[in-house]
Amino acid sequence: TISYTQTTSSMIMKLSLIFHATILATASAFVPIKHVTTGSVLQKMSSNPSWEDDEVVTLVPKFKIKEGMKEQYSALLPKFVELVKANEVDSCVHYGFVGPTEDGLVICREGYSSAEGLIKHLDNVGDVLNEALQYADIVDLMCQGPAEELEKLKEPLKDFGATFYPMAAGAVRSNRKTSTWDDDRTITLVPKFKIKEGMKEQYSALLPKFVELVKANEIESCVHYGFVGPTEDGFVICREGYSSAEGLIKHLDNVGDVLNEALQYADIVDLMCQGPAEELEKMKEPLKDFGATFYPLAAGAVRTEKN
Repeated sequence: TISYTQTTSSMIMKLSLIFHATILATASAFVPIKHVTTGSVLQKMSSNPSWEDDEVVTLVPKFKIKEGMKEQYSALLPKFVELVKANEVDSCVHYGFVGPTEDGLVICREGYSSAEGLIKHLDNVGDVLNEALQYADIVDLMCQGPAEELEKLKEPLKDFGATFYPMAAGAVRSNRKTSTWDDDRTITLVPKFKIKEGMKEQYSALLPKFVELVKANEIESCVHYGFVGPTEDGFVICREGYSSAEGLIKHLDNVGDVLNEALQYADIVDLMCQGPAEELEKMKEPLKDFGATFYPLAAGAVRTEKN
């Protein structure tokens, strides 16, 4: 966990610098995307995306690769994806791995349409997971989503020490759903806030303002946005995804004033940025003062939403 000792004023100054930095308009060498072009799928997509309620259940396992086991562990990751693609298109929203970081951490970035879909997934990949745990340990496990869905998962996940983050009201996704798999190139920012003592009411009152700004200004670049938590010990995570680094930088500028106010009532204690390696490179300068950890997206990640 990353600790921050900056005063609120210094944080605000740094944020101001970041949000008004000039974005270099350089063409990037993107990895080619395999676009889905079948007419039946295109008909099921909205040509003009709009917002819908976000009810996706996400599981966020963080693995620590054991010493000398990187090759064995990494060789198993495509097997997880193959099983998901073969059996879960009707229940899985997105699935893939990010990492490893320099210190051997890997996160599975996975979301499901319901608790039942997540339970189906656990059964689907159970054998491969058991093999993977010979080479890596689960060092953290978060489960996020609507409170009623999380209740269904407490028993299946009871032996894994999961932390449950109930979805706050107002979370949204852009309705880019398709009926088949597409490459996942979403860039996600995962800030973890710790609410200051006695400041829960003030902090919580600001969360709808973030969502209102996103809904008003980011339909073309934001894939999903909302807050999960607070947990019993006062942690809140913003669950947010964007179609590109430029979309994420646009978001930082869009919500800058509200974020400055929120930092009077909560501290950012951890910050992860996940996505295609070339997109992460564009975020290193804007996020350099926040101790962000960057998780490059491993090959093969998929989703049933357009990025």
